[in-house]
Amino acid sequence: MAFKDWTPERRAQAQAKRAETLRKRKETALGGLSETPVPLREPDEYIPAATEPDDFDGVLTPEEIREIEAKARTDVLAEQKAARKKAYMSEARDRARRALNAMPEDEERQKWLDELVDIHIHLPRLRQHGGGDIAADPIILDQKMFRSGRTYSVTRAQGMTLMEIVGHRWRHQEQVEGSSRTYFNHELGQVVHQGGVARGGMMQSGPTFAGVNRRA
Repeated sequence: MAFKDWTPERRAQAQAKRAETLRKRKETALGGLSETPVPLREPDEYIPAATEPDDFDGVLTPEEIREIEAKARTDVLAEQKAARKKAYMSEARDRARRALNAMPEDEERQKWLDELVDIHIHLPRLRQHGGGDIAADPIILDQKMFRSGRTYSVTRAQGMTLMEIVGHRWRHQEQVEGSSRTYFNHELGQVVHQGGVARGGMMQSGPTFAGVNRRA
């Protein structure tokens, strides 16, 4: 419970406990001589709302506590700004190197592969013998799990690998079910056949059996 939510009785008990603790410490420091405890200020004057009174035990003054809180916020903001400056400088250097043709092709490709992209995983559901279907097993890549129906932020290299695995899953599903190799790809939104994406136009007959097996 936060200090601001304490009842007046509990606050009085905490103040009395603190006064007794300070009295005992002073007696120890004076060689056992008793001394009248100095009245303490109300805890509300120097104790943060979420801080228990015994955490500081009267060692830090209200001003010191406020200075520490302000210094902590300033340090965190400075760290965030330094990290952002470093990231922006790295991006600016890359743009300058590209403009001056000073970036090798292999480094350029690696940076391209390392860029973050959003990818949606769509896997075929597995049909059961007794009817119905169940969700496909997730893909595990680089010790991470990718489930169907979800969108993930990954590097472009990981995205290319995931899309390849998704394609294998769909092709395997078609083979297991004995379906035609011509099927509708949900990712592309197009009909795909064995030779690639199906295009419009008239269907042309392929080579005959005799033509393929003709001896030279």
